[in-house]
Amino acid sequence: MRRKLFILLLCLSAMITLNVDSNAQSRLIHYWNFNTFIGVFHNPNFYGIPADYSIIDTSKAKVLYKLMPGVSLAYLGYIDFVASVLTDYDTVNARFSAPGGNGIRVRNPSDSAYLYIYMPTTNYQNITLKYASQSSSVASGPTYQLFDYSVDSGVTWRTTGISMLQDSAWLVYHKATISFTDPQANNNNKLVFRIHFSNHTTGTSGNDRFDNIT
Repeated sequence: MRRKLFILLLCLSAMITLNVDSNAQSRLIHYWNFNTFIGVFHNPNFYGIPADYSIIDTSKAKVLYKLMPGVSLAYLGYIDFVASVLTDYDTVNARFSAPGGNGIRVRNPSDSAYLYIYMPTTNYQNITLKYASQSSSVASGPTYQLFDYSVDSGVTWRTTGISMLQDSAWLVYHKATISFTDPQANNNNKLVFRIHFSNHTTGTSGNDRFDNIT
């Protein structure tokens, strides 16, 4: 009787474990579609664009364009919106059936600033960041986007623990997918992702466009 009871309990335990595993699923934590964003922000008046949706807190999830330390406040680079008519009504990586609409545009010169994505992951793990981006042209738009991230809200930065360190900007909207393998990115309310622009970044024309960040 004891042996039968042990086998029954063991089987019940296995069933519970399998049921928990089968219910594991992806969850959207933050989402920026920028469809209502119509701002134009010049240095030094950059500000954080809050997420359109957040399961945690839209005021803590934000996209921020910011100068590198020591860069002159006279730096000409700025950020503005790109109208849907110029983005082919982009829906790459859109969620909640969001229609194509506005995106954000990082305008040249862009060599002395970063685009930051503040993305707390409190209570979540196995983090993946996705976004759509497009370069304005081969001749003047930034060619490369270089990546790093911080687990302490920007005090230190890391390049190990993510699936890719750079991506090329395309002339059509292209989805970048970056997976975090660093366990410190899990359940972290201070996680920040950073993008630096490279090649064709010092002129006064050209830009990289971003939309549907998740």
